[in-house]
Amino acid sequence: MSKGLKVTGKQMFMGVEIPVIEGGFGDDKRVTTVPMITDTHGVEAKVINQSIKRLIDKKRLKESLDYIDLFSTEELKVTAGDLGLITSNGQKNAFILSERGYTKLIKYMDDDESWEIMDKFTNEYFEMRSVIKESLSHEDMALLRICKSTTSEERALAINQYREAVTQPLIETIEKQKPMAALAELRIDKKGCYSITDVTKALGFKKGQITRWAKAVGFIHKSIKEVNKAGEKFFKIYSSDGVHNSIGIKEEGLHEINNKLEEIMAY
Repeated sequence: MSKGLKVTGKQMFMGVEIPVIEGGFGDDKRVTTVPMITDTHGVEAKVINQSIKRLIDKKRLKESLDYIDLFSTEELKVTAGDLGLITSNGQKNAFILSERGYTKLIKYMDDDESWEIMDKFTNEYFEMRSVIKESLSHEDMALLRICKSTTSEERALAINQYREAVTQPLIETIEKQKPMAALAELRIDKKGCYSITDVTKALGFKKGQITRWAKAVGFIHKSIKEVNKAGEKFFKIYSSDGVHNSIGIKEEGLHEINNKLEEIMAY
């Protein structure tokens, strides 16, 4: 349990700056110490400790779920010292409470200020958990599960989840962008367009597929080489010899074609 305890920062609570301690009761579980409760309630540590002991005697607080006494083992006592929870040589206990244990203590104290503090504490606790979850991406969470794995089975499952959350979507994105990478290598002509012939070859289309698709969706006039109003954004008609018209593909046309690959394949 001692390995899980860590100070992750500080925060203002009820006008008092208190450390944010997590661990001990499970990964990322919020921890409350007697000094923190003393500061926020304005009650002596002696009174808080007595209340905790009474609840333990009445079996209202469960060890490892609601509380941990860091003086219960020498290893945990070292942790208590590291966290600054040893205040005197004659000290007999160094209690830490889980959010659940703290709520029980508040209920036991049962006064208006205690209930107000419990409301604020609980709100801040869940807000903090929400912020942490929102700040971690699916990729971060997947990687975190691998790092936290303690058995080969857990690690295998975590790696599989990482593949599903990160690796596979990345592969799919790369595959989707491959055509665009091929188009990026094409040269633009003097008229500021890309050749339909070059794009056809780069994407592995059959001859005439792009033109047939462009006519079908109303980008190019069906009977003559003219670009309709809807197609001006994607295509350009120009004459290199003043007699014959040619169709060129604009930059945005390349992106539109890349997005409609399967649709164009049908023509």
